[in-house]
Amino acid sequence: MTPGQGIALAAGVLLILVVIRSLWEPRQIRVTRQRFFGKTYEAAANQKTEPTLKILFLSDLHQDKLKIKPSKIFAAVKNLNPDIILFGGDLSAHTAFVSSAIDLLSRINEWVGGTQIPIVAVPGNHDTTESIARMRQAGFTVLQNDSFVFPCRGETFLIIGLDDPSKNQPDPIESFKKVDLEQIPADRRLLLTHNPDHVLLVPPGQIKWFFAGHFHGGQIYMPFRLEFRLLRRERAPSLGFYRGPVEWHDMTGYLTRGLGCVVIPIRLRSLPEIALIDLFLPPL
Repeated sequence: MTPGQGIALAAGVLLILVVIRSLWEPRQIRVTRQRFFGKTYEAAANQKTEPTLKILFLSDLHQDKLKIKPSKIFAAVKNLNPDIILFGGDLSAHTAFVSSAIDLLSRINEWVGGTQIPIVAVPGNHDTTESIARMRQAGFTVLQNDSFVFPCRGETFLIIGLDDPSKNQPDPIESFKKVDLEQIPADRRLLLTHNPDHVLLVPPGQIKWFFAGHFHGGQIYMPFRLEFRLLRRERAPSLGFYRGPVEWHDMTGYLTRGLGCVVIPIRLRSLPEIALIDLFLPPL
């Protein structure tokens, strides 16, 4: 075998392994656990205390290209015991799959809380007026430039949910109008939006925590973040927003890799995930 043939063989084997990996990843699921601490909170001294708020965050279901078995999802979320479920949008690109997507979210709710835990959602760019209406019929709180006041363990939290530009322009100021902000400190306010770019619309000092999806963590995660440089036109990646925990001025957030796929049902170096976020905040 010549050196050239050896290189070609190695490249061929590597390509086969990459293809196998990209077909295997969409069928897996990872629960990512993240702790967020208020800046005035002594995190090191309180590692064993209960969080102020436990959030189960998932997004980008894309039921039409979701390859994870429901039983695997239920096994992953069992016993997580969150206080609230946040859904960042994108049930499915096809209306025929909306019912099964809503059923899956409802069953996740049952597995983690026996339907007692609220599901708060925002629309994604693949959601339609019909799918939004179906989520509301299923009992989800769908926020479109609106807010949701959520009491938990004697605390009061404010969930701000932004609309998607495919429906209306995202407007955080409109979302605040129905609430007396003086009654809820900024570190008890959470922003839920589909596209991370919309975080940039929030005025400074108004919100401490944010949650977004849309990017799929890259879905096919390339060296030098080429998938963002070549395939994305959003502003957030140019500012360092890709996936996982991120900081923007005085805000801290999480960008989930989502569960499903778009365009083609493959993933590479971007495992589907459900995030469990523990917020530790100083007492008021």
